[in-house]
Amino acid sequence: MNRDHKLNNAVGFTLIEVLMVMAILSIGILAVMTMQISATSSNANARRMTDGGNYMASEFEWLMLQDYDDTLAAYPTGANPNAPYTVVNAAAAGPIPNTQQVGITVGLGPLGEDLTITYYKSDPF
Repeated sequence: MNRDHKLNNAVGFTLIEVLMVMAILSIGILAVMTMQISATSSNANARRMTDGGNYMASEFEWLMLQDYDDTLAAYPTGANPNAPYTVVNAAAAGPIPNTQQVGITVGLGPLGEDLTITYYKSDPF
């Protein structure tokens, strides 16, 4: 009788309980993996936008250092094949007399929006 009593009060997990725990854990792990993939993609896109903005800022600063008479000649209109991004330059006479309008557009590809800056340079003399 003592032996039968021990078998009825056995302590442990049943196979169904173990399978349920494994199912719940696998759902949780899949959710974390999906979140990690999304975060990695967003981080890569943010890095591209930051690098594109820095590249555009360096182009803009270089333009500001140019003389008024040299701006249109030094900054040709069209795509820049040497740039790490799709860069389109547009330099033309400005809407006001004695001004020049220079536009810089940096394309970041399908994941990011294009960054655009328009710069008006006036003749100081």
